[in-house]
Amino acid sequence: MIIGVDAGITSYTEADALAGSLPARLSSAGDLAGIHTATHTVQVGDPRFVVTAFWPPGAHPAGDAVWTAVLAAVPGAGIVLTAPQEQDARTSGPDLAVLGAWVAATRIARGLSGRVVTWPGAAELTGRMPLAEALERGGLDGVEVIGGDPAGPDETFDPLGFVRPRWRADGCVLQVQRGDDGVLVPFEPEHLPR
Repeated sequence: MIIGVDAGITSYTEADALAGSLPARLSSAGDLAGIHTATHTVQVGDPRFVVTAFWPPGAHPAGDAVWTAVLAAVPGAGIVLTAPQEQDARTSGPDLAVLGAWVAATRIARGLSGRVVTWPGAAELTGRMPLAEALERGGLDGVEVIGGDPAGPDETFDPLGFVRPRWRADGCVLQVQRGDDGVLVPFEPEHLPR
């Protein structure tokens, strides 16, 4: 199941806040085990950020309960609720915002994009640890070194308190770079231009 939410957000800070709070806002729908949230830059009308909530294959929360919860959680937003193989979807909200939500939901379904904000294991990425341990504890499916040689499982990773993996066809992939001391750190710093 994939939910797209276009609330007309125009900053990373607001997008991260909505993505970070969406699991709690949807808690009235019951068990949301496995929920991931992500942000997407979308250019449908004016450029803005759209948020998705999604579950990996095999995790299926109750659709009707999730639909009711998301309508209450983000009133007035463009909302899409669909599944990767479905041709149909539930939609609500202004047409242009629904289109923005569709774009983001389609990207998640195809593994084309998504800056992941919440996922199972995110809270486990604290302090320095071997990369193999970070992947296992953090629920990550892979790592991509930007501007360098591939990383070995015993290399040290320091999350620096801020991790934003990318959603890809093969799952949640963390982009890293080597710091001045050779330690792997997230490629995206916490303080982007907001």
